[in-house]
Amino acid sequence: MNPRLVSRYLSLLPKRSLALACMGAFVMPAIILSAYHHSRISQADTLASTAAAQPVEAAPAQAIVAASTTPSTSQPAAAHATPQSVATSGTKACTQAQLAAPAALDMYDRAPGVTHVDQGTATYRVYGHNADEIRRQIVSCSPVGADSNAAAAVSQISYAYTLVRAGNTCSITNARVGLVSLHMLPAWAPDAAAPADLIAKWNNFVAATATHENGHTAIDIQYAHLIMDRLNQITDVDCIQIDRIALQDSNALRAQLNTAQANYDAATRHGATQGAAF
Repeated sequence: MNPRLVSRYLSLLPKRSLALACMGAFVMPAIILSAYHHSRISQADTLASTAAAQPVEAAPAQAIVAASTTPSTSQPAAAHATPQSVATSGTKACTQAQLAAPAALDMYDRAPGVTHVDQGTATYRVYGHNADEIRRQIVSCSPVGADSNAAAAVSQISYAYTLVRAGNTCSITNARVGLVSLHMLPAWAPDAAAPADLIAKWNNFVAATATHENGHTAIDIQYAHLIMDRLNQITDVDCIQIDRIALQDSNALRAQLNTAQANYDAATRHGATQGAAF
């Protein structure tokens, strides 16, 4: 038998674009498939916030979590800000931020199974003395995109496997799938005069948004395991065709993942039914 290692990247990035990239020696061309899971904000249905009223920055680390264990936290993706004048009646202006997607894991020499790296939460600041001012700043300064998207769960899935040859047929073994996840949320900085009911309203908004975004990540984890299982099921096929079959099957699961994420947003109205209204 002649085992060889194949590594591919199934990445969830912005705008569902398709690109090819060479990942280095002994690594097959990479497929990059793009998507964000957006959260939206509106008068009635609002989604986005942090776990506290102040911005949260995850501590830098390289914490890797093996399959089926609790994710660890490492450094969040950078949010690059440029000034944006969105201030009314003495309210400080927020800044327009840009969200940089996390890098995919190189699964070439990792252990079999699913490895999940949770990069925590990146934030952008918003200001306001009342709910309307805060809402306008979120809409104006969100880095997530159009249509009043206020928050996002961003993920990238990569995979690698070993091929074992027997005559003219090959089998996949030791499939390993990597998942990197990141949340981008707004952070409100209340002043000393902020009314208690507004702070309570924001904190409730925060908790509901966290629940919604964690739901997106849970779906990503589910499909990372499905991709691993499917790769390990590809056995005794034509060696010339096996990489194409693996890519085809992983692309099909990626499409199912996108559908599952869209269905989750539709069912929850982007978190509104989970209490994320501000």
